[in-house]
Amino acid sequence: VDVAMMVHPSRSNELCPLFVGVGHISVEFHGKAAHSSGAPWDGVNAVDAAVMCYNGLSYLRQHIRPHCHVGAIFTSGGTAVNIIPDRSAMDILYRAPTVAMMEELRKKVMSCVSAGAGATGCSMEITRSFSFKPIVTNSVIAQLYKKHAEALGVEFDDSNPKASLFVASSDMGDVCHTVPSIHPIYRINTAGPNHTKEFTDAAGHPCAQEPTLVAAKAMALACLDILLSPDVLVPKAKAAFAADMEQSCGR
Repeated sequence: VDVAMMVHPSRSNELCPLFVGVGHISVEFHGKAAHSSGAPWDGVNAVDAAVMCYNGLSYLRQHIRPHCHVGAIFTSGGTAVNIIPDRSAMDILYRAPTVAMMEELRKKVMSCVSAGAGATGCSMEITRSFSFKPIVTNSVIAQLYKKHAEALGVEFDDSNPKASLFVASSDMGDVCHTVPSIHPIYRINTAGPNHTKEFTDAAGHPCAQEPTLVAAKAMALACLDILLSPDVLVPKAKAAFAADMEQSCGR
């Protein structure tokens, strides 16, 4: 595989949308159960560990870089109010625009997890962890797509910050760090952002078919350009890819 392309519907037409990297951590805190009034001193409160971790993540937000995000939810927090909980669980999501920033933020998130456990005397267990890298748009392929999309009547919003409403993550990011890739987004008639009921309704409406076919045609024509001139375009795309990886990965 020399190159890869993918498009996604949205509220705007963007050649180089901001797809940040995303990491997911599921953590359990383990303490010791005890009766909350009879012998609370015998217990080790696992919910306290989760709360301290959550508070640490909240304080962290004021110190993270632009376009970085951290969020968390409690997925388990005790079963009876009169018992010191011996187990709690959280899901944590963090996002950053480069691989280097992702690793920097992951370390800070894990410091909050460790602090919650250490301050309360709990142990911690990472039960699930995965990540997707940020999307890096290959400029050579992007210009091919743009040429054909504009010929088909598409007007891109990348130069207008007010029109650019898109920040997301995708497993396409891992592909972008393997081969030269693009992932433009195209406008459908939707009142709501992605992953809302309004967007779902709009994506299933017949009106969404025309812009989808236009985006598909632009991709197909860009592919045709590459197939007709592989000796010229593929080396150019790979050269741009190498430079992009230096910037994203901090190598």
